[in-house]
Amino acid sequence: MRPIRTALALIALVSVAGCSSEPEIDGKSVYDWITLLRHDDWTQHERARDALARLGKPAFPYIKRALAGSDPAVKRGCIIALARMGKKAKPMVPVLLRLLRREKIDTLRAEILRALIAIAPTDPDVVKTFKKRLRDRAEEVRELAAKGLEAGKPRQKQQKGKGKRERKTFVLGPHVKKALGDKPFALLAELQREELRLAVVWTPGRGGKSGLQAILFRKTASGWQLQGKPVDVPPKGGTELLSKMLEGHDKQVLVKPCGVKKGELVAYLSKVVEEFQKARKESDGAAMADAYGRLSRVLSYKAVVLDGVSDRMLATEDLAARIKNSVFDEQTRRINLGESGALSVQPCGEGLVIAGWTEAVTESGKTDEKKEGDK
Repeated sequence: MRPIRTALALIALVSVAGCSSEPEIDGKSVYDWITLLRHDDWTQHERARDALARLGKPAFPYIKRALAGSDPAVKRGCIIALARMGKKAKPMVPVLLRLLRREKIDTLRAEILRALIAIAPTDPDVVKTFKKRLRDRAEEVRELAAKGLEAGKPRQKQQKGKGKRERKTFVLGPHVKKALGDKPFALLAELQREELRLAVVWTPGRGGKSGLQAILFRKTASGWQLQGKPVDVPPKGGTELLSKMLEGHDKQVLVKPCGVKKGELVAYLSKVVEEFQKARKESDGAAMADAYGRLSRVLSYKAVVLDGVSDRMLATEDLAARIKNSVFDEQTRRINLGESGALSVQPCGEGLVIAGWTEAVTESGKTDEKKEGDK
């Protein structure tokens, strides 16, 4: 009986693939694009994800069938394509929720949460899922669940006068300088929750593996008062540490200047990476901190503080040259670096920032780490 069912399934798949009404884009059918997600050349995966995302709703039935399969590369590619569709992919939310409940691969569960954040973070069923995944076994999934809950909340209105200014600009710079004893540092972000405010800084030769430290202050009648010594921020798990220091993950207000104009993005990024690496060779701590601070402006908060993308970028010796010779694809919002992958870009502030580093995916569903980008 089983061979008969398998044969019938294959016949159905071939029938769908060969149907004359099957939608096409860029000269290929949906089935052909999904098949490319299995290709040995991972750059073909990016082409396929982009094509499926641009096709949109007509691809839904085919993506749904692909997600029911067992190939992790195909499933990941389809999930990313749905995420890029944004709100237009909302009809696929139930499919993603069902897939999440049975998915065993950590990286795919994380990818599903990213998609849900991009598609429908305020959907009641999605919010319930975010709350449930705060207890997931995978740290990345837990962090994304917390991010999803924050994304689903209505934005707080800016307070008038002094409060409005405080939300937009750093206020802890002089206090951090005093706490660090005039050592060079780059102030990357500030997080405030009620009367507590955290400064996330990068200091040359300090801060553990990530190079980042969190310094906590409490607002009193006489101003911001230091609360204990600087705490090293780990390469992973930063969200939990910072929320613990702020005594809660809710009501947090992020202050982080960000964004470079689209036409200046590649040149800015290449220049600041080159300047940092030059300063490091000359052991110039002040110049390193200055370059790191300017680099953080063109990186999302998640990329620079939680994912360690900045450290991996700066550890890649020839990255400045690669970026200089790269091409910014406005349609896919990627800075393509050839065999080294691609830097994903997203809006922030008055311009654009780097949101992540896209890499190859193996058949096991794990990401191939670029050795030159590891620290």
